[in-house]
Amino acid sequence: IHKAKGLEFDTVIIPGLERSLRGLEPELLRWDERLSMDGESLLLMAPITSSGKERDSIYNHLAQQQRRRQLNENTRLLYVACTRARHHLHLLAQVKIDDKDTAQLRQPAQSSLLYTVWPTVKLEIQCHQQAGIVEGKGIPESANYLQRLSSQWQFPFLRQEHLLADYIPYVGMVMSCQQTSGFE
Repeated sequence: IHKAKGLEFDTVIIPGLERSLRGLEPELLRWDERLSMDGESLLLMAPITSSGKERDSIYNHLAQQQRRRQLNENTRLLYVACTRARHHLHLLAQVKIDDKDTAQLRQPAQSSLLYTVWPTVKLEIQCHQQAGIVEGKGIPESANYLQRLSSQWQFPFLRQEHLLADYIPYVGMVMSCQQTSGFE
């Protein structure tokens, strides 16, 4: 994905979105450099605590900031990968079922590319489950199987504002304005 920036392909296939990317390991020293209101460079540092002791709050804060940056980087990386496709984009992931409640889906790891688009993917899967599109519910996740669409399957009608609601905050207002004003 990193080497594809600036290139385009007719079809892009991105497998394994559920796989965790390089995770954050405990570092001996964490630091963050920031600018003050005056433009002065400020450095915040914290060492790792020895085992058995309570973790340092500054160290935890810096680790949280690094996780947030990594999530933003994963989002950017997925964006770069998706925008390389000219005609077809195929995103592949293994979605797991919750161990305690087989009707629920398990949230992917925060370090995965799937996590960045999880709210939308989860909503799509739930719509398909409610419409009875996918057969074979309750199959153990360890089983190796293919899912097939039922013979009565039809593509569900999804309103456009429903699909874009997470990305465009004013889509509901725009759609209602179009309906009342007669514009398309």
